[in-house]
Amino acid sequence: MAWAKYREVYRHAGRRIFLRHLSVDNGEIFNMRRYCLIFFLIFALFLTACTSKAAKDQTTDAEKTVSEETVDSKNDTSAKVTEKTTETEQTTDNNSTTKSEVSADVAAKPAAQQVTEQTKTTDKAILHVYGDGVKQECWFSMAQLKAMSDGYAEAEYYYRGKDPDKGHSLCKGVRLGYLLDTVVGLTDDAKKVTIKASDGYGVGYSLAAVRKTYIDETDSTLKLYMILAWFYDGQTSDSLNLVMGQNVAGEYNRTYWVQNVISIEVKTQ
Repeated sequence: MAWAKYREVYRHAGRRIFLRHLSVDNGEIFNMRRYCLIFFLIFALFLTACTSKAAKDQTTDAEKTVSEETVDSKNDTSAKVTEKTTETEQTTDNNSTTKSEVSADVAAKPAAQQVTEQTKTTDKAILHVYGDGVKQECWFSMAQLKAMSDGYAEAEYYYRGKDPDKGHSLCKGVRLGYLLDTVVGLTDDAKKVTIKASDGYGVGYSLAAVRKTYIDETDSTLKLYMILAWFYDGQTSDSLNLVMGQNVAGEYNRTYWVQNVISIEVKTQ
């Protein structure tokens, strides 16, 4: 009976001690939970701050990259524009230089050479002037001959011949002396001029005969030149015709006229 009483007392005492220890452990557990919660809150705030900073850094890097690309693009565009402008200026300078050189070159060339080169590249040449008595071999188109206003001649040429026997012919053309002396240019020892037709017929004249004036036996006041006429016998012709007046009254000058002239040879002998 006494043993049972003591056991009951020991049991209640142990229970109190256990409960006391249990309450202590529960308090410590509560404190640990509180500390863990605080730690997790602090860690969460740290992660949030790090994430915000990383996002901000990425945004800054992206903006910096875009800015650099924009600057590079502007620099490339400026470089291209500058390069294009430089090329344009160089091209303009080259063109200006070329034009100046061409103009200077053309100005330095004789008139015959300029006319000849223009004829070769544009109009069809109908007259060839050559020989050792000319300074420059030349080709002329009909348009160029008609443009020689200083050498233009127009008159009623009186003629005598066999068929028709006599009459007047309105002729328009360029003076042969002007063409050879002023446009083509002759050497100091040039002497003989040969007029050749498309059929091979040719007539030779002295240089003095080419330069002189001729008469009309029906009108002593007239002074007629030896001309290459594109208007012949009252009508326009596609070819050139050699026309001249009379040396003396009664001369059969029609026999000296040459139709379809294609070339003139000037010789020194």
